[in-house]
Amino acid sequence: MFNLLLKVFIKNPKDTKDPKVRSMYGLLCSYISIFLNFILFIIKLIIGLILKSVSITADAFNNLSDSASSIINLIAFKFSLKPPDKEHPLGHGRYEYISSLIISFLIIFVGISFIKSSFEKILSKETTSFNWVLFFILIISIFIKIWIGFLNLKISKKINSQSLKATSVDALYDALITTVLSLSILLSNFTNLSLDGYAGIIISSFIIYSGIKLIKETLNPLLGEAPSEDFVQNLKSNILKHENILGLHDLIVHNYGPNRTLASIHAEVPSNLSLIDVHILIDKIEKQIEQDMGIHLVIHMDPIDIHNQESLEIFKNIKTLIKKNIYEVNNIVDFRILNTNGKNTIFFEIKLKNEFYDKVDFDNILKSSTDLINKNYPDFDCKIFKNNTFN
Repeated sequence: MFNLLLKVFIKNPKDTKDPKVRSMYGLLCSYISIFLNFILFIIKLIIGLILKSVSITADAFNNLSDSASSIINLIAFKFSLKPPDKEHPLGHGRYEYISSLIISFLIIFVGISFIKSSFEKILSKETTSFNWVLFFILIISIFIKIWIGFLNLKISKKINSQSLKATSVDALYDALITTVLSLSILLSNFTNLSLDGYAGIIISSFIIYSGIKLIKETLNPLLGEAPSEDFVQNLKSNILKHENILGLHDLIVHNYGPNRTLASIHAEVPSNLSLIDVHILIDKIEKQIEQDMGIHLVIHMDPIDIHNQESLEIFKNIKTLIKKNIYEVNNIVDFRILNTNGKNTIFFEIKLKNEFYDKVDFDNILKSSTDLINKNYPDFDCKIFKNNTFN
């Protein structure tokens, strides 16, 4: 069914890196979710009123909020397609994250409303009616919700969409909600126990938890989360395969929405290469990374004197010395030996391990490192700096 819709509404559906193709996936999912959730709202509202079930009625309005969430998704996908402009030179891709945040708050609001209705049902001690035909219609609605959930989950992975992931989680929780409600109504019919309100409290707790979890997942890219290890390794391996790239450090990644990633990195190159040769090399790498990975990359050049064996030996010794004696240090970068005021001076930056980045006194690290250099290389001055990047 969905594959047929893909062929009808989306040209080149495999080209998910194309913003227009990606947006059409999101729009198609949103239209399907809006239609099905509104149908489920009507069906469950009627069933809830006939059976006098507060939990089913609340679940109906939960489906109505899902339609509203999908409308928000639809608007977000349309806005995210807007090209960069003077006020937003990096595009409008973060509209999707904002829509995910709105959906998350809607989920929490529904959960809180659901708890209130459930408590009222318990206190009122109102019994719930039962009807086999309506019960089986509820069962069918469960499978519809599961299909919506897995559809959104599949497409969210395909186009890397946080908002569709939020919608999929919400839909699967809704399927769980309706399942528990159906079981509680069935059990109440055979035992004369009024479980409707208690089932509502349990399920609404899951709704609120999922909303809070989705808020956290959505805030991370908005605030600027660290790139995944797979992303870092993939990017670095694609750069290091080029000749004359000796090493990489100081990677910084900025995410401005799906398929809108900017990054900068320091690349170590032989110091004997001409500026023109280095520029040609870096320009080639930047274009290749943008073409293959869709990342707008800026490379900073760090010249390394690979022909000065004495300098290289000192660098290796100091790196081993510091990492061996100062546990918090992860690496040293931007190593230089320059003649200043008639005396050789060792320059380098210290990269701390991520877990110690804001938890240690760097002045103590600096003093310990300086003491090590002075003790082992008394003929050199040294100037050590803190490196403020994580990768």
